[in-house]
Parts: sequence; structure tokens; C-alpha cells
Amino acid sequence: MIFWVKLIAVKETHGQEARNSLNANCTHVAGDLWLFEGDEESLDPGLDFTIVDEQAIESYGDDSGSNLKKMVCETYFLTGEQRLLLGCSGT
Repeated sequence: MIFWVKLIAVKETHGQEARNSLNANCTHVAGDLWLFEGDEESLDPGLDFTIVDEQAIESYGDDSGSNLKKMVCETYFLTGEQRLLLGCSGT
């Protein structure tokens, strides 16, 4: 199954509710990068983030750690700094 998933960079969380919203609705990749599937309005307004990229991907299921980073490296358009953070090959 294919899902539209946003890669977001979280600048700041204002309060515990924003942090809870992030943890409940997103999957942490590394550093400030998170995967988010859904409507931005479902996230707490205290969450300050930018959308890095949005791609149609197959479910990443329970992927975590290096598998999740590899999928993000191969799928999303990243800056050089983001590629270094994730350890993408060819950086």
C-alpha cells in the first residue's frame, strides 16, 4: 500500500503537549527529522516545524534505526547537511 508521507524538520516544541503530539503522530528518523503522515492541523500548534519533502512511499511499518534512515536517504530530497546527519551514502 502506498502512503503520502512528509519528512519534517522540527525547529522547536513549545510545551509538553507539543512534544506529546509529535511523539504520538510522527516517527523519529534522526536529529530534528521526523516522518509524518496526515494533515498538519492534527499536530499541536506549539510544534514549530517545516516540511522538508513529501513522497508517496510504501509503508515503512516497524522500520527503525538504520533501515529507516536508509529509506529516507533513498526516497526524500535532502540537503547536504541532512544527508550527513543520516549517514547517507555518497555524501
